Amino acid sequence: MTHPSKPETIARRAYKRALHSTCTLNIILLVSCLVLTLLQRYQNPEIMSQLETAMMSLMQVFDKYSGLKGKKDTLTNAELRALMSQELPAFTKGAKKQDEVSKLMEALDHNKDQEVDFKEFVIFVASLTCVCHDRSCSKK
Repeated sequence: MTHPSKPETIARRAYKRALHSTCTLNIILLVSCLVLTLLQRYQNPEIMSQLETAMMSLMQVFDKYSGLKGKKDTLTNAELRALMSQELPAFTKGAKKQDEVSKLMEALDHNKDQEVDFKEFVIFVASLTCVCHDRSCSKK
């Protein structure tokens, strides 16, 4: 009698198959397998790498502030302000006017729906991280 494979084993097999293919479907499968593996690791935080922990923190921070006033999977202007004042206090203290947060919201809101979704939020955090990294590298 054969036993069903563990999801992680299935993910590894699919990952190996997808690595050797350029088919779009296989690339989607590859990403899905990686996500499955990450989600399993998130259930056991003590084995997570530093980068996996950072990814989880990013998701948790977004989820903490999203949906307080608008849709549960987006940030309104007010939610973005709250997130930035609590989670990025040095950044918001540097803003000279409160209008600057509204202008930032407009710049982040690529689809112009008056809300920032997770993808738009990640682009913002990644961009901010790049600027900080560039400045820290230029000081060396």
